[in-house]
Amino acid sequence: MAKSQARWNIIYQKQQKRNMLKQDMLTIPKKRKKKIKDSKKYRII
Repeated sequence: MAKSQARWNIIYQKQQKRNMLKQDMLTIPKKRKKKIKDSKKYRII
């Protein structure tokens, strides 16, 4: 049971990161657009 809990925590953290990236894309200034492209690369992995 502890193992499945840990797995769910990892999945949850990934979703949180993805949500944060989406928020960044919406609120980001144009200066940081290059960083968004980098973060997209990480999302593919």
